[in-house]
Amino acid sequence: MLPNEKAKMAVKATPAAGIIARLRPVILMEAPIQIPYDSNVLLELDVCLSADQGRDFGITTVVQGTDDKSTSTHFICKGLPCAYDSKTIIGRDPSPFPVGMASAPLSSFPDKVYVLIHCRGGMFNDSTKSYIGNFTFGASISGS
Repeated sequence: MLPNEKAKMAVKATPAAGIIARLRPVILMEAPIQIPYDSNVLLELDVCLSADQGRDFGITTVVQGTDDKSTSTHFICKGLPCAYDSKTIIGRDPSPFPVGMASAPLSSFPDKVYVLIHCRGGMFNDSTKSYIGNFTFGASISGS
């Protein structure tokens, strides 16, 4: 596969007798998120869950630096305001490392979930004379 070629995968599920196939909703941002040092980006995720799909849903998020200097912390919130000291936080990754993961329960079938990413490090950008963090973001929702 060439470096810029996207992987394509076909999924075919054929449930056997008495087995129900469940798909896991996944969010993956293809383009990196660029955040200036000591700045935030707020992501709003639409969530479509219902009691028909099961109970005890949860979300797991991953923020990963795309270079050896980009580090971040991130927080999962059930509403706004979403900040590091907010009462709406339901999950957090407070350690500034190149890869961070956080998990949180989604007990009330929310319409939206918010993720605040805070840049703690990045590569020096000569044109802006500032440090910029480059990150990818992914999330998955699971339930029982």
